[in-house]
Amino acid sequence: MSENRANLTRDEKKFVRELFFWDHLFDTCYNYQLQLSIGFALSMWPAIRRFYKTKEERAKALTRHLMMPYNNGAPMNTLVSGVCSALEEEASQNPEFDTNIITNIKVGLMGPVAAINDSFFFGTFRLIASAIGIALCTKGSWLGILLFILINNIPRVLSIYYCGVLGYKTGLGLLTDLSTSGIVDKVSKAANIVGVTIVGAMTAMMVSLNTTVSWTIGGEVYALQNYLNDIFPMLLPLLVTLGLYKILSKRVSMVVVMLLVLGFSILGALVGII
Repeated sequence: MSENRANLTRDEKKFVRELFFWDHLFDTCYNYQLQLSIGFALSMWPAIRRFYKTKEERAKALTRHLMMPYNNGAPMNTLVSGVCSALEEEASQNPEFDTNIITNIKVGLMGPVAAINDSFFFGTFRLIASAIGIALCTKGSWLGILLFILINNIPRVLSIYYCGVLGYKTGLGLLTDLSTSGIVDKVSKAANIVGVTIVGAMTAMMVSLNTTVSWTIGGEVYALQNYLNDIFPMLLPLLVTLGLYKILSKRVSMVVVMLLVLGFSILGALVGII
């Protein structure tokens, strides 16, 4: 069933390119009932149009992909749509094929693929792009905007295409590989480590807080900030970041958090501690 393809023919490569272009419509329609099921049905249209010849067959296939909630990231959605396309091809050729398998495979792949997608594209590439872009923009360089766009989008575009190739070539073999190799946990862990490292670096670069507290002993001034720098550099920015993270974890509005930061800054300046 849906055996691996060693190499894609020219016609199959053309089909994968269609999956690539249609996947850009994946995020265009979201609802709280079925989430991105409409977007997934759109991304499957090249396969449905290719493998089914009548309106009735195409309508049945589209309806099948609109019956269950679906949520994933566009960069790796073609991995799932590629596998489902291989199954749709088999379903169109075999009248006895159980189409429930397509839905079950789609739902089964959705979780692990979404985990890898979020770890890489939201937890790694976007953070790297933001760190570089913000650092350059704060220095007045327009390269910050350009590099943010390139770093954020080049991996995304490449992933959309090559995930489609991989999904369509491997078919059901992909599901077996993911479940037996433990690659999801390994990739997610590695991406999370990189993401946390970048967040730490961004905290040191972007968060600035110094205290002006000092005292005089025997005519000599002792500044608290100097001792903090010697014992634990960037301690105050770290504490502020952890405090804001704790507040945000309580689902406090971002507007409220910004007002708290503004109020703390004004009060600290008036009291004379920052």
